[in-house]
Amino acid sequence: MVRNLSPIVEHKGKVREGKGFSKAELIAVELTLGRAKSLGLPVDQKRGSSHDENVEALKEFIKGAKDLDIKVSKPKMKTGKTHVGRAYRGRTSAGQKVKGLRKARGLQKVKGSRKIKGNQGIKSSRKN
Repeated sequence: MVRNLSPIVEHKGKVREGKGFSKAELIAVELTLGRAKSLGLPVDQKRGSSHDENVEALKEFIKGAKDLDIKVSKPKMKTGKTHVGRAYRGRTSAGQKVKGLRKARGLQKVKGSRKIKGNQGIKSSRKN
């Protein structure tokens, strides 16, 4: 039984190694797409052609797979936090303006809390 199974594809008269087995080849061997993927077979869903060599290779593979009862495990998912990027607030004009605003707001909070207690002295800019 061949473990690294790859299909043969013809393109413009040249024979080369393909990306995966076509749907027509899998149907000829009575395999579903899900079962083929669970066996670890490469599947090319875009390709529609069917080649006899590929069908024969699949039949041999399935005979060996049934004897050994092959099951391919799913790839493990990465765990952990993903990196969250921050907006660049460096040496751009917009970044400098924001930096200045933040400093000014911070200074106003400190000065305001020392001078005024509670709501005394706060004037509304709205006119009734």
